[in-house]
Amino acid sequence: MRKMLIFGSLIAIFMFLQNGFSAAVALPYQKSIIVDLSVSPKLPFPGATLETPLGVGTAKLERRTDGNLYVDGHKIILYLSEHQQNGKDIQGSELRKELSLAGQAGNPVLNANILDVLLANLHLIPENWKKDEHGNTRCIFFWGTIYRDPDGPLCVRFLFFYDGVWYWDYGWIVSYWAGQHPAAVLASEVFGR
Repeated sequence: MRKMLIFGSLIAIFMFLQNGFSAAVALPYQKSIIVDLSVSPKLPFPGATLETPLGVGTAKLERRTDGNLYVDGHKIILYLSEHQQNGKDIQGSELRKELSLAGQAGNPVLNANILDVLLANLHLIPENWKKDEHGNTRCIFFWGTIYRDPDGPLCVRFLFFYDGVWYWDYGWIVSYWAGQHPAAVLASEVFGR
């Protein structure tokens, strides 16, 4: 199944366990959860393999009273390259290089373990992740986990909200990435947020 439709945490638990994947699930009143970064995230399609190594250790994912998400106390921001702004777009491999440099400068991209835990804990996803300031549906990419198709192309998974439901899908890195395709990264002084 390429896309996963999630209506609530109990269904999410069943779907994750049914597919051989376990994700931590918080109760709706809980505002934080510990994410195991060392487990394999969900694969985007049969035959896909991980191109990037698994994470190490755990991280605390938390939704604070300001409505934003934090990982280990660092705010998650939705990053757009200057080449994705004002109607422009950027080729995925160029964006990947830019995000790699941002990670080296203290703005690491988030991996798909965070995406999987968010899908199992919909109450943690910020409202402003649904649409951008222009009313366009956001496709939030988790560039910390890159997958390879058996035929060679690379892809990255993303989260989006459509018709009242959160979904996930994947995008090919050879594609072009526009303003509605932000990367989930941790904020730092580099981005000034």
